[in-house]
Order: sequence, then C-alpha cells, then structure tokens
Amino acid sequence: MTDKETFLYDKLIRRDSFDKTVIITERIVTTIHASQPVLVIDCGVNYRKLCELFGGCYIIQHEHRVATEIKYGSTPFIVYDLSNIRDPIEVLNQPELIPMPYVPDGLVVVDDALQSCAKFSLLPAIVRGYAVLGARVLISANEERDLAQFNSY
Repeated sequence: MTDKETFLYDKLIRRDSFDKTVIITERIVTTIHASQPVLVIDCGVNYRKLCELFGGCYIIQHEHRVATEIKYGSTPFIVYDLSNIRDPIEVLNQPELIPMPYVPDGLVVVDDALQSCAKFSLLPAIVRGYAVLGARVLISANEERDLAQFNSY
C-alpha cells in the first residue's frame, strides 16, 4: 500500500497549540476566500471568533441530540464544538447525534484528533467518507501516534 492508500489526509503534527491554530486558520481563510465550504470539528472555542468574523455557523453539540446553533451569517463555514459531550458511549450508540453537512470540494478540519475522537468515536469513519467524496481533510495532533484511529481507515 502507498501512503495515499493508507492515509487520505493532510497531517499537522505540532505540540504548540497556538502554532497549530495559526496554520489551520490560514487554511480556513484561504478556503473561504476561494468560495469553498469549510467544516471544523473541534473540542473548544478556538474557532468561534473566526466563525463569527466570516459569518459562519457555530454549533455546540450537547447530549441527547441537543445542539446550540449560532448563525452569524450565511457563509458555508461550520464549526462543531464537541467539548460539551460528556458521554462518548451515548454518541457511539447514536451516530445521528451529530449530523455532518455535505462538504464537496471543501475543507474538513479535525483539530486535536485524540480529544475529538474521545468525544465522538465514529469521527474517523465520517472523515474518511469526506475524503473519499473529494473533500480536503486536515487533521491536527500533538504527536503522530494520536492519529492512530485515522490511520486504520
């Protein structure tokens, strides 16, 4: 197997979270300026102000199919904040809890792969689906081993 077959994504390995955020923000802004959609999956508020600035949609996912959706405008820029999910088992048993939008020819970002997968264990399979459909995928992690769940897809 080639690297392309075993890993369909761009990887960003950095211990410094500020450094990662700057690089990811540059990719997001470039994609938005090219009029392409962006989906960010994060565990925290790192991209909330950027979402507000560009007129996107910020979604805070909670338990029991409840989400708080804040629309700042109509730009195809969606940020899913998974930090309020407390019970990953519930999410595993109900994948429809987090309905992911279709992002053809866009950018899908998973910030902090290890933490995001701990909140939503089906995330690697969903992200692989995006990559197979043609989306560009960027996954950040502190260490290469944090990407192990994504390597198996």
